Amino acid sequence: MAALNDNLGNAGFIVVGLFIVCWIASLINYRFKGYDALVVR
Repeated sequence: MAALNDNLGNAGFIVVGLFIVCWIASLINYRFKGYDALVVR
């Protein structure tokens, strides 16, 4: 049971890390594409 808990704990860290990496990648894409400079009508 302890091994299962360790594996699930590691999976949680992986999910959080993946979320952060995707968030940073989308932020970089947003800035380089110039979406923050678009004028809203």
